[in-house]
Amino acid sequence: MVTEPGNFEKTGLSGLTVVGRIQDNALYSVISNYTLTKLVNAEAAIGNKAYQVTELLSDLKKGIWSELATRKPIDIFRRQLQKSYVNSLAGLLKIPAPVSMSSGGVSLTISQVPDKSDISSVVKGHLLALRSEILVAQSGINDTMTKYHLQDVAKTIDNTLNPKN
Repeated sequence: MVTEPGNFEKTGLSGLTVVGRIQDNALYSVISNYTLTKLVNAEAAIGNKAYQVTELLSDLKKGIWSELATRKPIDIFRRQLQKSYVNSLAGLLKIPAPVSMSSGGVSLTISQVPDKSDISSVVKGHLLALRSEILVAQSGINDTMTKYHLQDVAKTIDNTLNPKN
């Protein structure tokens, strides 16, 4: 997708920004706790006939990360999409900070318990598998920007799975 320099003068936004927002909105609605919980609940209700979280992530990965199999250079819009994909998954693994409330001299701190569903297990396993595929693909790619991108995404996955406290 190539845009002419003057196409976004009226909005003040670049094509990359506009496309990035669309990508983020689509990914965040598909890769959300709400959506994944519905898939887990469907699996609990109807078993293997349900479309499962593992299938959703596999289908998304096939489309979003197709360059890993072909070893072709990844353009700037696809790199942005791939980073958004990893960031969406990483967001599912973050435990919200405790919330403190005070009223009438009484102070209360509420801490959310980590999710007990399969979502975090599937997301962690999916990120590990994706990282492995990225590392394998890196060796067969000659494009410098693509190599830097893949190194960066692999590091993001590492930091997500092994956060430094």
